[in-house]
Amino acid sequence: MQQSREIALALFQYASDHDGKFPEGNSSTEVFQKLLDDRYASDSALFFYPLAGKTKATTNILTPQNVGWDVTCCVDSQSPDSLPTVFLTGYKVDYKDGGSAIPLVGQDHTYFVAVTYKDNSAKALVEKEPDGSFPKIVPEDFDPHGKTYRQLTPDGPLNP
Repeated sequence: MQQSREIALALFQYASDHDGKFPEGNSSTEVFQKLLDDRYASDSALFFYPLAGKTKATTNILTPQNVGWDVTCCVDSQSPDSLPTVFLTGYKVDYKDGGSAIPLVGQDHTYFVAVTYKDNSAKALVEKEPDGSFPKIVPEDFDPHGKTYRQLTPDGPLNP
């Protein structure tokens, strides 16, 4: 959970210096690389989580195999504080009020999901449903204010 908060804090610091806009990219790997390149993060190990198929980077150049986190694309200062911004990869997040984190087919699922929200609050979700999903990763009162958010995985955007 602390690791996801540190990533979210680097994203927030970036946004503070860029008119409230979080870094964008075609994957969470690209977004996190921007944080390293622009010195909002100093160690590539911050983006690693020991999941199947993941290895810790030996340099500050990230590949998808070095990244164990997903990020929400299109976050800015107008985004709701209850928006999940950083979460463990391997799940699809429903960006709607009361939305769940649903395990992706073929992924090695952990016993929990760490998630950090735009307001930098964090949760470790441990109580999952029989189907492996984690309910209510998105709060019941979530209002995207007409904006569409997308999930970026280490390999690219997760299709709806």
